[in-house]
Amino acid sequence: DAMGAQWHLMLPVQPLKGKYQRPDLRNHRKLLVVDGHVAFTGSQNVTDSTYNLRKNIKRGLHWVDMMARLDGPVVASVNAVFLSDWYSETDEVIDDIELFDVTSGSGDLDCQVIPSGPGFEFQNNLKLFMTLLFAAREKIIIVSPYFVPDEGLLLAIQTACQRGVHVELFVSEEGDRAMVYHAQRSYYEALLRGGVKIYMYKKPYILHSKSMSVDDEVEVIGSSNMDMRSFGLNLEISLLTRGQEFVEQLRAVEDRYRSQSRELTLEEWMQQPLRSTVLDNLASSSKASLERVHQLAGREVLGFEEVDLLDQPGLNRVFEQWKPEAVIHFAGLNRVFEQWKPEAVIHFAGLKAVGESNEKPLWYYSNNVGGTLNLLHAMEDSGCRTIVFS
Repeated sequence: DAMGAQWHLMLPVQPLKGKYQRPDLRNHRKLLVVDGHVAFTGSQNVTDSTYNLRKNIKRGLHWVDMMARLDGPVVASVNAVFLSDWYSETDEVIDDIELFDVTSGSGDLDCQVIPSGPGFEFQNNLKLFMTLLFAAREKIIIVSPYFVPDEGLLLAIQTACQRGVHVELFVSEEGDRAMVYHAQRSYYEALLRGGVKIYMYKKPYILHSKSMSVDDEVEVIGSSNMDMRSFGLNLEISLLTRGQEFVEQLRAVEDRYRSQSRELTLEEWMQQPLRSTVLDNLASSSKASLERVHQLAGREVLGFEEVDLLDQPGLNRVFEQWKPEAVIHFAGLNRVFEQWKPEAVIHFAGLKAVGESNEKPLWYYSNNVGGTLNLLHAMEDSGCRTIVFS
């Protein structure tokens, strides 16, 4: 305000100000357009590499990002995405931005901007990635800080390996979000056994770049992670390019990432303790089910992020504050429920309210999306308040 800039919150959840959106949706795009002639897009937010968060500074974490500078006709496409975002928050059409006054760019590249998000009929970014994975003939290199694929995407990667394509995946050695970190790790064994080379970017750095290159010919960079949240819930922007000039630049970045990473082998992975495996699988099942609920149910759900399912003190604080009438229970919360005894606990398998009993209930788990949707319907019909740990 002091500098005279116009700014607006994106998808704000401010019920006291009459601004209430679904809290699970967010605009995750990162873009900058200068005078309609130059644009930037990629993974970087406008903040310090520590995000100025005390917990990150205490752990010494720094984010590593990648942005692309664009000129030429593709800038108009990035500008169009910005204008749509601006209009969605302000109902204002900016008339003095000319999208059709384009000039030639400095390079010789084919470029296409692919916006995606819940407002589109299809999951544009997922379809883009799947198409490229199935078309690959020689090499695929994926950089994704949060890699939690759906079944189809995982199958596409495994199929590429089976037909002899060299596949590399770059992830961070250390995670900043417990749930996503463990959910991502649950896929490592299947990927390693399938032939994927996994490189872990050494801590204390979080590799936040998002890119995929295919066959020294086609590349994608942008804001989209390879997880179901980016595919179905986030507003994202991806840049598809084709041309040798950009390939060489991206290969240099990938080489630098590789030099600052260590390769994870199947032998090393199989030696991890059982406790880690349990946490990974639990996080994967819970996260996948919850995100499918968000995508398919379209219902308002109160969510808590970065809650460790086995962290009894943390969950105790949540229950002490909110005193829920109904709780979706996944697994591993028995100790918490023994202490707090919510009035109604609904489990997935039977879809029955346990009732107002002080006895220790039996806990069940099902990774069935249909069952999850039925559970939400049951809770809606009973008028229960829903709390989801995501």
